[in-house]
Amino acid sequence: MNDKMTDSGIMKSVSKPNGGFDGVKIFLALIFFSIVLVSCSSLALAVYWLEFDDKPPASVNNIIMYNEAGGEIVDKIIVHQGGQIAFSVDFCKFTTAAAEIRRTWTNDLVYHPFVDDSGDHEAAPHEQDPIILPRGCGSQLVVLDVPATLPPEEYLLGNTILYKINPLKERFISYDVGPILILSE
Repeated sequence: MNDKMTDSGIMKSVSKPNGGFDGVKIFLALIFFSIVLVSCSSLALAVYWLEFDDKPPASVNNIIMYNEAGGEIVDKIIVHQGGQIAFSVDFCKFTTAAAEIRRTWTNDLVYHPFVDDSGDHEAAPHEQDPIILPRGCGSQLVVLDVPATLPPEEYLLGNTILYKINPLKERFISYDVGPILILSE
């Protein structure tokens, strides 16, 4: 602060022309405002992602089973260990996000092979390459190798399609195919 003497001998304080703020105080105020703004924006985005982003990623409508790829339609698939099964799925995909497909062979035994729809996958040796479905509606023929290690029994093939909608939320669609009777080789 600058002090000046008045005619009466009393010291009078003279403030700086910018109201007492210097450059450092202005800089710190801008940093604080920026941190508050980024924090509020991040919080609002997280709340939106967790609570309000509820559009379904896809839907599965009709499943048709075949005795072999391109064969006749059947109510029950009968196949040998290590053979192939075929089914078609009518779908509508509402997102461009890739999906992770998890399949389980379920009876008394639950077997979990892994398929990743992103194209960058580590599929089990008996799995086909994943199918990356386009956005929109259509029908997809799925041909899968039956694991040779499955015991001969009747199974349901559970399919779970997992979509990572945003960094905080995942959505899944599940459907079953079957019954599938697996016979020994």
